[in-house]
Amino acid sequence: PVEVGRDKLPILLFTQEVGWDFSTLRRELARDPSLALTTLYRISEDRFVIQDNRQEGDQVLTAGFPTEKRVLDLYRCVILGSFPASQWQAAQMQALLEYVREGGAVIFLGGESSYVQGRYTGTEIEPLFPWRLDGAGRELRSGQFAVTVPVAAINHRIVSEMAGPLTQGHEARIESLNPTGPLRSGAVALLETNVGGAPLPVVALQRYGQGYGMAVATDTLWKWTRTSQVLSETYSRFWRQAVRNISQWHEGERFL
Repeated sequence: PVEVGRDKLPILLFTQEVGWDFSTLRRELARDPSLALTTLYRISEDRFVIQDNRQEGDQVLTAGFPTEKRVLDLYRCVILGSFPASQWQAAQMQALLEYVREGGAVIFLGGESSYVQGRYTGTEIEPLFPWRLDGAGRELRSGQFAVTVPVAAINHRIVSEMAGPLTQGHEARIESLNPTGPLRSGAVALLETNVGGAPLPVVALQRYGQGYGMAVATDTLWKWTRTSQVLSETYSRFWRQAVRNISQWHEGERFL
């Protein structure tokens, strides 16, 4: 896209434990000229580093993830890496909940410290997950899990262009899976796998208030970038469509 004005889609990417999944996603989003990416890393208990594009007001991030919704409002989408619920402050969770309820968007990445594995059951932000945590397995599963686009999501804007590559001889797999409970009412699985004859969501999306919550039940989606050119492009397309769609960002208003 050719930028017409200075406005770009502002995204906050935050983690306390850096892994390949997070790093690969950061590089992918940083390559998109229509995104303004701010990355916040926790490097010790009370030290944080800001990288990439800085938004006006970013200086408050030097104290860590925001505790006030007005700071989160600087961004149209917040992406969170995998880290335990114990590393959150109550005010941070409350700020994120209010941010999404009033129109913001959040994406949770999977991994060993996400969802049930990260002890998020009963926390303030559990309602933002598109699946329930009750009934979910306790351990992150390892193996080879084939990924497909469910029939119900075949026309969804985030994954509609993925259905072809994932069914035309370019088998996509993940090597880890966060067990989940059933999808919440109104949530939709965008990508899924099959375990023991039962479909399980790999990526799911739900509306929460005026905003959206999306969750990824794996930390190995990044390996598509090293599998084949087709799957690398599919990975790129998925994330570019995802951040735009759940942010309710109408690119045509600012870009040609």
